[in-house]
Amino acid sequence: MDTARCAVERDVATTRAFVDLRNHHAGATILVCGCGESLTRLTQAQGIITIGVNDVGRWFTPDYLVVLNTRRQFTADRYAYIDASRAGTLVTQLDPAGFAHPDVVQFRLGRRGGTELSDDDTMAYSNTSPYVAIQLARHLGARRIGLLGVDFGDRHFSGRRVRMRWPGN
Repeated sequence: MDTARCAVERDVATTRAFVDLRNHHAGATILVCGCGESLTRLTQAQGIITIGVNDVGRWFTPDYLVVLNTRRQFTADRYAYIDASRAGTLVTQLDPAGFAHPDVVQFRLGRRGGTELSDDDTMAYSNTSPYVAIQLARHLGARRIGLLGVDFGDRHFSGRRVRMRWPGN
């Protein structure tokens, strides 16, 4: 990959600030997609505004991709799908320079477990990526939010067992 060209493209593409996404899809229905096995029920995403998390790109290409964990917190095969994501916009609290994606929008973590919408560049968070994806849907102005693949189980949509790290385990 030509890193110089990628850096130029990123500078052009990431001129938007997180606050600029506020109400970008006002009144819309947005589908938040986690990595649980129920994601396999999604057979057609065309015409639906979608927010995916982590490596959903191995199943479909979301409009927005939320990535909260660092590269080293993923197995190499899972991170390869994040690295190659064709999502419209990657949204993260991490340093945008750490991603090869041409359109990275950065936010700051707000209040843990919060539900309030902010007028700045912060977003409430919890210990799951779908929680933040739901907050992003709200920030984007969703009137209705659907959930798929947010199973809170140990089966990844790829069929593998994934050990979730929950408080206390």
